Amino acid sequence: MSSKVLSIMFTDIKGFTERTSSTSREALVGLLKKHDSLLIPVINKFSGTVIKTIGDAFLVTFDSPTNAVLCGVMIQQNLRDYNGGRDEAEKIFIRVSINMGEVEIRDGDVFGEAVNIAARLEGVTEASEIYFTESVYLAMNKAEVPSSEVGSFRLKGIPEAIKVYRVIQDTNSDSFQKIIERLRGDAFSDVSIPSAGGVIKTGTGSVTGSGKYIIAALIVCAIIYLSFFMRTAGRDYDRCMKCLANGDIVQAGLISEEMMKTYPADKKSIAACNKVMACEIEAAKIKKDFEKAHNIIEEYKTRGKWINYEAEEKGLFLYEADYYFKNGNYRAVENVYNALQQKYPGDFAVLMSIIYHCDAGSKNGASSRAVYAAVELCEKNPKLVLCDSAFRTIVFKILIEGLKMNDFKSEIAVKIRSILKTRYEKAETEIKKLLASENIEEKANAFMFLKEGGKMNEIDEYNYNLNVLINYGSSGSRHVGEAVNYFESLIKAGGVERLKKNAAAAGNVFKNYKPLILSENDYLSGSVAVILQKAFWNEIKNAVPAWASEKNDYWLRSNAYDILKNADKLDAIDLWKFHERSLEIFDPAFIPDIFTDAAGYFGGFAKKEKAAEAKAILMKCAEYVKKSKAEYEAKDYKEYIRRARANLEKLETELAKF
Repeated sequence: MSSKVLSIMFTDIKGFTERTSSTSREALVGLLKKHDSLLIPVINKFSGTVIKTIGDAFLVTFDSPTNAVLCGVMIQQNLRDYNGGRDEAEKIFIRVSINMGEVEIRDGDVFGEAVNIAARLEGVTEASEIYFTESVYLAMNKAEVPSSEVGSFRLKGIPEAIKVYRVIQDTNSDSFQKIIERLRGDAFSDVSIPSAGGVIKTGTGSVTGSGKYIIAALIVCAIIYLSFFMRTAGRDYDRCMKCLANGDIVQAGLISEEMMKTYPADKKSIAACNKVMACEIEAAKIKKDFEKAHNIIEEYKTRGKWINYEAEEKGLFLYEADYYFKNGNYRAVENVYNALQQKYPGDFAVLMSIIYHCDAGSKNGASSRAVYAAVELCEKNPKLVLCDSAFRTIVFKILIEGLKMNDFKSEIAVKIRSILKTRYEKAETEIKKLLASENIEEKANAFMFLKEGGKMNEIDEYNYNLNVLINYGSSGSRHVGEAVNYFESLIKAGGVERLKKNAAAAGNVFKNYKPLILSENDYLSGSVAVILQKAFWNEIKNAVPAWASEKNDYWLRSNAYDILKNADKLDAIDLWKFHERSLEIFDPAFIPDIFTDAAGYFGGFAKKEKAAEAKAILMKCAEYVKKSKAEYEAKDYKEYIRRARANLEKLETELAKF
C-alpha cells in the first residue's frame, strides 16, 4: 500500500444509461468498442494509466496535471472528428472531469478524497466539456491550454465548496486549432485502432517497429476488454462492502452508483445501494443531523422504486422520537409521531414506540395519541392479554387514562371498556375503584363498564345517578342528562321510595348541600328541579326556602322558586323581598319566567295597600332595563334589543295598572 499525488480523470458517455434500455447488447458492445478505440490511444499518448473501466466510464490517472488536461482536449477533438457527418444514434458525446491530490494505491486501484471529488465533479460536468478543479488549475502549465472559471460547486459527500474551471474549446479560433495540430504531431494523425481482421505485413517475416506499437496497443485494448467482461456484480458488491467495512462510505457510494449503471437489474446492485444508503443515514444519525439524514432518503427515493427506503425512513423517525423523548422535547416527539402515523398507519413498531414514549408515566400523563395506539395495538393483536408483564401493565394504565379523557358514549370509550372486559382478568376490581374518582368521565366509564358486564346492582346504580344529579353542573351535562332520564323512568315506574329506603346515598343528603346544576343557566336545571320536587320533596323541603333566599345566585333562586311553586309552598318565603330582589338582579338580555312573575306580582298591588312602593319598584326596574337596552343598541346586539324591549313592555303594562 502506498500513496502518491496524481491527477485523476473520470470520463463517461452522455445518455448511456438511457441507451441501455433501448439498444441491443450487440449494439452496446459495438458502441463501447468504438468509444474505447477513440480514447485509449490518446490516453496512452499522454502517459495516462487506465485504472479501471466501469461500463461507459474510465478512471485514469496521470503524473502530470498538464498532460491530464491536454489528454481531455485531444479526446474531445477526436470525438468531434468522429461525430461529424454521422447519424445521431451513432454519435458519442462524453464529459471529462479532472482533479488532483494525494491518493492511496491499493490492489491496482486508487482511493481517497481526490478520487471522490473527481467522480462527483463528473456529475456536474456538461457533455463535450472538460471540467477541472482549482488544484489542477494551480499546478498545470496554463500557457498550454486556454481555460476559464466556471464557479464553485457543493459536491455530494465533500464538506467544502470546490472551485471549478473549464477548457475553452473554441473550434473556430486559430489559436485553438494550433493547439490541436501541435498535440496531434506528425505521428498522431490517426488514432483509430485496426480492426481485428487486419493483416500486419513485415518484410522479413518478423514484426516491424510500427507493427510492435500496433500489437502493443491491441494487447492493451484486449486487457481492458477482458477486464470489462470479467467484471461481475458480485465482485463489485464485495468491493463495495469492503469499502464500507473500512469506513469509506463515499467510495462505496461511487461503486454502488457504478453498479447500477452497469448492472441495473441485478440484486447485488440493489443490495449495494441499500447498504450504502443505510450507512450514510447512520453516519448522519450519529451526528444528530436528522435533516441531512432525511435529505439522503429523499435523494435515494428519486433513484427508483427498488430502493428500500421505507424501512430506513421509519427507523430514522423512530430514532428521532427516542432521542427527543430522552431530551425532554415532547413537542418534537409529537411532530415525529405525526409524520410516522401519516406514513405508516397501524404499524406495529410505531404503535409500540408511541405507547412507551407517550404512556401514563410521561410528563403530562398518557396522551390521546397513546390511548388510540394502545387500542389499535390490542385490536390488531387479539391474543394480547393485559396482565403479567411490564408492557401489558403500561397498556392497561394507558387504557385507564383513556377512560378519563373520553366521553362514556364515544366509540373509543366503548372499545376501551370492551378490551378491558375481555383481556384483563382483574378489570372489575380495578374499575370499581374508579367509581370514587372525581373525574366525571372516568366515573361514568367505570359505571358503564360494570353495567354492561351485568355487575351493577340497582342500589349502586341509584347511588351513582343521585351522585351525578347532585354534584355536576353544565360541564357534565351529558352525565346529568343520563341521570335525569334514569330518575324520570324510576318516578314513572314508582320505584323511587323503595330504593331510597335501601340506598346509603339517600337520607338527608340535601340538608347541607344543593345540586350544583341548579345554580347554572343550563337547559337541564329545570328538569332537575322537577325531579327534586317530585321524588325528594321530604329531603329538600327545609333547604329550598334557603336556596330561594340566596341574594346573588339568580338561577338557584329561580329554580328554588319553581320547586316551591310546583309544590304549592310559596308561602314558605317572603314573596315581596324575593320578587324585589329578582327584579334587581335579572338580566334584561333574557326573558325569564321569574321576571314575569315578579312584574305581575308588583302590578297586582294597583289600587291596593303598598301601591306606591310597588310602583316605585317597577319604575326602578324599567329604568334599569332602558339603560341596558341603550347599551345593546350601541353595540347593535339585535336579539338582546328585542328581549329588552319585550321586558320593558311587560313592565309598562304593569305600570299602566296604577
